[in-house]
Amino acid sequence: MDIYKFIEENITDQSCFFEVGSHFGIDTAKIIKFTSNIHCFEPDLRNIEIFKKLGLSVVLNQIAISNIDGYAEFYLSSGNVYESKYGPTNNEILNRNDWSASSSLKLPKNHKIVTPWVKFENNINVQTKRIDTYCLEKNIEKIDFIWMDVQGAEMDVIQGMGNMKNKIHFIYTEYSDNELYENQPTKDQIIENLGNDWRLVFDFGGDILLENKKFMKI
Repeated sequence: MDIYKFIEENITDQSCFFEVGSHFGIDTAKIIKFTSNIHCFEPDLRNIEIFKKLGLSVVLNQIAISNIDGYAEFYLSSGNVYESKYGPTNNEILNRNDWSASSSLKLPKNHKIVTPWVKFENNINVQTKRIDTYCLEKNIEKIDFIWMDVQGAEMDVIQGMGNMKNKIHFIYTEYSDNELYENQPTKDQIIENLGNDWRLVFDFGGDILLENKKFMKI
């Protein structure tokens, strides 16, 4: 399955799209072709500065989505991709010695073993907000699609959905069963905590697409 093709076929320009963990906006630039109603969430100022250079017409929030409204410690990733067995990448922006794609609200655990070239040497405090709180503030009644890349904090995001969980149609999220971050949920735990109304549409291996079966009945 091609996730971008799926999005193109299942949302319209009027659809409400949340991108939780937007990084540089690389995926955002592809998604905006299908809908202009995109709310992006990215707490790392390094990424925000690069994102803004794309000039995309989206709602860009410098906050982390979580299960509390307040502030939390955020573990900043760094490191030189040239030191990895994967690098360099074919993306010039990513080929720098300040790797910012692995930052998380969760304390790194097996990540340090799997990818030792990724460093976690600095922490900052970032603003956090629940999805249900954000939707109340923005008068958002439903979310057609959530693209979630939160580096082990998936359960916090789900807990922060509150009653909005019933008003979300699709969730596309990264997962790992290797506990790269402390208390990172497995694929099965993510599905279980969403509840019986949700079904697995497709497992990409590292990412899953989920659907709320009752969304159209709301």
